Amino acid sequence: MYNPTVSIIIPTFNRANIIMPTLISVQKQNFDNFECLIVDDHSTDNTALIVESIISKDLRFRYLKNKQKKGAPGARNTGINQSCAQYVIFLDSDDILLEHALTNRLQAINDDPELELVIANMARRKNGTIDYLINIPTQISPIIRFYSLYPSNDIPWLNNIMVKRDFLINNNIYWDENLERFQDIQFNLSLLLAKPKFKWLNTKVDSYWVHDKHASIGKNLEMFPTKLAAITQFYIDKLQLVTIQYSNYHQLFIKKVKALCCYTLFNLPNPKDAATYYAFIKEQNLFNFLDLKLLEIYHQQSNTFLKRLIRLNFRLKLYKALDSNLFLKIPYAE
Repeated sequence: MYNPTVSIIIPTFNRANIIMPTLISVQKQNFDNFECLIVDDHSTDNTALIVESIISKDLRFRYLKNKQKKGAPGARNTGINQSCAQYVIFLDSDDILLEHALTNRLQAINDDPELELVIANMARRKNGTIDYLINIPTQISPIIRFYSLYPSNDIPWLNNIMVKRDFLINNNIYWDENLERFQDIQFNLSLLLAKPKFKWLNTKVDSYWVHDKHASIGKNLEMFPTKLAAITQFYIDKLQLVTIQYSNYHQLFIKKVKALCCYTLFNLPNPKDAATYYAFIKEQNLFNFLDLKLLEIYHQQSNTFLKRLIRLNFRLKLYKALDSNLFLKIPYAE
């Protein structure tokens, strides 16, 4: 019976034209005791044929298909449940693992077998050029950083983590299938709040988040306010638990959630969407009466000058306070 050390889980949907470089990057790993689970979320193109060209020649690759369309989070959850390795890596179907990625992360486990989470260095590759490093290690707690994602250039971990499968199962940590966007924020925060023993690797980049033109898929903005409201609700729901662990940052976390609400409202061009999102904000009891009135005026007004004044008011009160506490410089990859 095959007993892999690492399961690499790749959700995919209609990526027949771009998935092959991702699969080849997995195949070229210089550590070969892995399984790669390609979870197809009901593609309508010839993804299955492309994947078959790999799995027919390499038994380490398995093709799975969701019984019903569940989105990327559901596909990743299928991968978790079907995996049989000790450690799990999530890899998007247009991104790249460099050949030393598995060796790099497993070396940390060999050095400290009690580790439950390993975070490697990852870089964004844009149109063939290496751009910047993603979510680098700093003195700021990762939980605090994930509460500072809007509006900032810092982004949550993507392909650069390796987590112990039993830690996920035992703590019931799965991807939220009700979130159509921002699932990585939800997953990473849930993971960190379960208090894994983790380590940042002080090594060279071992994976790329590929942001090429050919890999771009269109964004359906029709349900965007609902999606933003869902991730805002997640932040609010976790606020008490986060505050217990980081009591000194209680006011900062509240400001963060307020800033997210304002940022979202200010970036909704459709008045109907803005009205819907304002109603959601009002239900949360985060803002005082005056601030709620200003936000109400903002989404009702067409006067550009007045809108700028209201935006400036909240930027000075919230964003500036956040920037002074959570400012992160994003270094460029060498």
